[in-house]
Amino acid sequence: MRNILYVSALVLIFPVILSAQVTGLSGWDICLDPGHSQTENMGIYGYSEAEKNLRVGLRLREILLNETDIDTVYITRTNDQQVVSLSQRTDYANPTFGVGATWFHSIHSDAGAPQTNSTLMIWGQYGNGNEKVPNGGKAMSDIMIGYLTAGMRTYTTYGSIGDCDLYTSWGRTYCLTNPGPYLFVNRNTTMPSELSEAGFHTNPTQNQLNMNDDWKRLEARTFYWSILEFHDIPRPLVRILTGIVRNIETGLPINGAEIIVNDSIYVTDTYVSLFYKYSTDPELLRNGFYYFEDVEGDSVDVIAYAEGFDSDTIRVAMVDSFFTFVDINLVSNQLPYVKSTYPVDGDTSFSILDGIGIEFSRPMNQASVETTLVIVPEIEVDVNAAAQFINDLMGQPNQ
Repeated sequence: MRNILYVSALVLIFPVILSAQVTGLSGWDICLDPGHSQTENMGIYGYSEAEKNLRVGLRLREILLNETDIDTVYITRTNDQQVVSLSQRTDYANPTFGVGATWFHSIHSDAGAPQTNSTLMIWGQYGNGNEKVPNGGKAMSDIMIGYLTAGMRTYTTYGSIGDCDLYTSWGRTYCLTNPGPYLFVNRNTTMPSELSEAGFHTNPTQNQLNMNDDWKRLEARTFYWSILEFHDIPRPLVRILTGIVRNIETGLPINGAEIIVNDSIYVTDTYVSLFYKYSTDPELLRNGFYYFEDVEGDSVDVIAYAEGFDSDTIRVAMVDSFFTFVDINLVSNQLPYVKSTYPVDGDTSFSILDGIGIEFSRPMNQASVETTLVIVPEIEVDVNAAAQFINDLMGQPNQ
């Protein structure tokens, strides 16, 4: 059984700097490995792990090259057409046949039951329990798991674990008879390495977020900040505002919501803009995700609009060391409606001793409902007589 650590709150404290470019990575390089190829490991709703992994890798490469003085960022594949085997990935990274990278990071997401969603970092480990040589993957994983879990907002994580310990605990016997590490990319790379599992592509909520390009950029940011912390490099101020827009009544994310921050507008994904690729049902998919980088101001007004909803404005204080997560709940401007009743319309088998229940589409003022309720056809109810009748049936004195 997998051990799950429940994370209720995570505060990441790290020095920050104001300069536009981060220095300190000169002389260091990394090989990014977007796991799998083409559309392998298909996730729920027809969006694959391989497609997600590639774009996270490309976003991370872009961030490192544009925002730091890093020498080189290698990547094992750059498009959805390439088919790259495990041995080709490690050969590319290693010095004998490849680029001789300083570091190797493999990007993945996990799979399991639809209700499951968590994060995991796996570093190279020998069968005797020691960390793979050269060391470093464990230290990087120990840093990265915190950023990744908080960024993905899964609230649960398997943690940072050596691959031999992990797979032996799952009943795999390889490390009991072989020196390890267990994972091919950890075992066959000659540099420090780790593998990340950023949520479950079999989880409906997670994979609808995975479809969004900026969500993949968010994941890439967590890896970037981990790299800086590993190298003891102060991180620039973070000016990222992000969250989910939902219908307060149903809890469902809202497609096509407009979020305005300063002079920028972000429109949440819609069927026409994205989800048509994965469903023929315009109402099936939604993530309500929005994302702003480089937000100016220590506090800003966040204005949310959506067709069929009342607009809302929230004053938000920006967090300067991590994502500023602000979820927005909008109230429908449509009239409330009856979602269900007990008894249901036309039911003749209920007991007269049972209460009558009406469930509305939103919270209602009980006194207002009771004074304006109309019963058709109209009936007269003598409350005292009704109470006496019920108590007589139950053999109890009138109260």
